[in-house]
Order: sequence, then C-alpha cells, then structure tokens
Amino acid sequence: KDSIKKATETYTSRKSINFTNVKKLPGKNKKKSHIYDVENLSATYAYNITEYRDAQTEYKNDKEHRGGILYNYSAKPKNFQPFSTNKYFRKSPYFKIVRDFNFYLVPKQYSFGSTVSRTYTERKVRQTNPFYNPQPYYQKTFNWDRTYALRHDFTRALKFNFNAANRSLIEETKANGGRVDKEYKDEYEQFKDSVWQSVLRGGENMAYNHNFGLDYTLPINKLPYLEWVNVSSRYGATYNWDRAPIGLDSLGNTIRNTNKWDLNGQLNMNLLYNKVDYFNRLNQSERSRDKTIEKRKKKEELIFIFYTF
Repeated sequence: KDSIKKATETYTSRKSINFTNVKKLPGKNKKKSHIYDVENLSATYAYNITEYRDAQTEYKNDKEHRGGILYNYSAKPKNFQPFSTNKYFRKSPYFKIVRDFNFYLVPKQYSFGSTVSRTYTERKVRQTNPFYNPQPYYQKTFNWDRTYALRHDFTRALKFNFNAANRSLIEETKANGGRVDKEYKDEYEQFKDSVWQSVLRGGENMAYNHNFGLDYTLPINKLPYLEWVNVSSRYGATYNWDRAPIGLDSLGNTIRNTNKWDLNGQLNMNLLYNKVDYFNRLNQSERSRDKTIEKRKKKEELIFIFYTF
C-alpha cells in the first residue's frame, strides 16, 4: 500500500544554501588600501538540490553548485604635473597647455573574477512495462567563467578602459552515461582525473569577448582666445569569438568585431561674448539687475512671513 501511494503521488523537495559577496571589511583605523590587501577579495557560493517524483518519474534529482571569487582593487594614483611650478609657464597664458600637462604612472582600477558553475541531473522513468526497465538518464554541465577589467587614466584628459570575459567547458569522462556516484569508486576516480586534467589546461574555450574604450578631451580650450571651445572624442571597439558546437568543428568558429568613433564639440557663447567689452558690460549689468530682483523677492517673502506670523 505504501509503495503504491509513493508511486502515484507528485512530490517535490527543494533545499538551498547561499553565501553572497563574503569579504573582510577594512578596519576603522585603516586610511590607505594596498594592492595586496585581503579586503580586495570577495567570495560567493551557492548550492541547490531539487528532488522530484510522480506517476511517470521514479526519481529526478537536480544538483547545482556555483562558486566564485572576485578580486577588485581601486587605486588613487598620484597625478604628476612637471611644469606646473615653473614660474614662466605659470605667468604666461600662452603656455597654459604646457603648464597643465599631467600624467598618471599606474592604472586606477584592476579587477579579476573566476566563477565555476556545475549542474548535474539524474532522472529515471518509472517502469510500467514488465519486459522493459528504463535506464537512468544523466545530464550535466561544468562551466568556468573568467572576467577581467582594467581602467587606466593616462592623463586627466586621456582615459582608457578594458573589459574581457572568457567561458570554458570543464571536460569530464562520459563512462556509464555520465554517472557520477561515489559508490562506484573506479568510475568516480576516472571522473576526478578527467576534471583536474581539464582544469589544469584551463578548460576547453567556448566563448571569448572583450571591449575597450579610449576617451580624449582635446586641449583646445587651453589655447589663448579659444577658452569657449570644448572638443571631446571617443574610440570604442568590441571583439567576440564563439567556438563551433563540440563535435561539429568542421563548421568553423564565429568571429565578430565592431568599432566606433565619436567626436563632440561644444561652444560656450557667454565666454566668447565676454571677450568683447561691450557685451561683457551688458552681461555684468544684467547679472547685477538679476541679483537686485532676487534680493527684492527675498525681502518681500520675509515681510510676508512676518505679517503672516
């Protein structure tokens, strides 16, 4: 009676545990961060298991592991201005472009992440025919994702950023339909050996992509009589590589890339008009008039509040 009841009911059980962004926080007295600080590291781990059965399914067990580690360091590099203290360059407006020359020696941000995700499903259809006993079915994936990021401000006007991501497949033995069970010691040892050999090779690359951008603000506004002109430019590019499906290498891999140029200009007409004495006096008188009107409004508001009170 119990076995018939168990075979006819629909049952689902879910269990999970999750640790997200676990890291050590910096101490209260710590004033400066370093590239080797343990606070730059954070870890994540998640484990989920689902058990299911019904009238047609004897059992279906889904297991998912996901773990990752992230390193991120944001620096505050020193900005060097070798000509800023020169008296001649400091006094002459024609050498402003030289006086403001600056650069950074080290990048501003480094980042690296590594995430491993593993899914394993074992399913067996219930035997309804006395002459045929279905065998268990196994489905599994084992992926290794790596991410990289770099940001470097060469100068205050020239900035570079780079981001990349790589996905690889951890290969494992497919003996006995892909079964992974510690009760079968020989099979399990073969499974561990195949996984570690694949890990040491970095896995089988399946996809890679990166993008980068270069931003530059042209120093036109540092030239005499051109303070009212601002020009900025940007160059961006992307690259994507996807491997052909495993077993169909004859189809070849897929590569895509793009690049884009942007150029933006802004003209500040107020700065231009102020270079002419007549327009400069008009602007000053208009500003003084606006200030007078604003003071009058504030005074009227105070009087209104006083009488209301």
